[in-house]
Amino acid sequence: MRYAIFSDIHANRQAWGAALTDIRQAKVDKVVCLGDTVGYGPMPESVLNSVRQESDIMILGNHDAAAFGGLDIDIFNDEAKAAIKWTRQKLSKDSLAALKKLPLTAESENIFFTHAEIVNPAGWGYISTLDDAKVNFAMSDPDHFVTFVGHTHHPTIFDQSLATGQIREHPDKNVSLIKTHRYIINVGSVGDPRNPNDLRGRYVIYESDTRTVYFRKFTFDTDLYRADRKATQLKYTPYFIKVLDHETAQQNLPGAKSSS
Repeated sequence: MRYAIFSDIHANRQAWGAALTDIRQAKVDKVVCLGDTVGYGPMPESVLNSVRQESDIMILGNHDAAAFGGLDIDIFNDEAKAAIKWTRQKLSKDSLAALKKLPLTAESENIFFTHAEIVNPAGWGYISTLDDAKVNFAMSDPDHFVTFVGHTHHPTIFDQSLATGQIREHPDKNVSLIKTHRYIINVGSVGDPRNPNDLRGRYVIYESDTRTVYFRKFTFDTDLYRADRKATQLKYTPYFIKVLDHETAQQNLPGAKSSS
């Protein structure tokens, strides 16, 4: 089985369009959304409708839950809270009802899918460190060979040796998984990438027959994203926009070298 697995689109229609084009060209068997389809971004209704249409498996993210009132927005920072309130107003009743029906987790073959963590999927904790991974491996079903998550916006691989229990972290590079290990793999973010040295959107293709993981990276039109965002009253500025704005400011400083 060949899976396309993605997370954290955050209502970015340009990034989702680019990811979807890549997914279709990859000719996968199942499309899996790990949540946070909405929140932060300027096009929640159209993006959500498209993701619902394209996904075979779709689970709930914390921003999705907050959008329909399933999560207290006071736990979010001020920018995120304002974006959630705005998103609620832009989603149709059908879309809000659809989000409310999404499960927190899903399974397929020996694969487990959740947005944030295994320990408590509704707690929205992060798997960011080796200690986090250790706790989550301990709570995972031993029948789950690999768990795919999102939430942190940082793609990475954690693996645990079944023989020794040792846990290691690996960068987001294409890899064949080893039978004698278990894995937690973060697929990164489609629409709000936060990789300081690579602002491309991310998702994963996983071939269960060969146990091979492919980290897919794609560019999207940031100028059109800016236009969508400018047409709203959203205050949230994605990390990738902040980086691009900083780079532009540096280039415009007196004495900056021309790239031409």
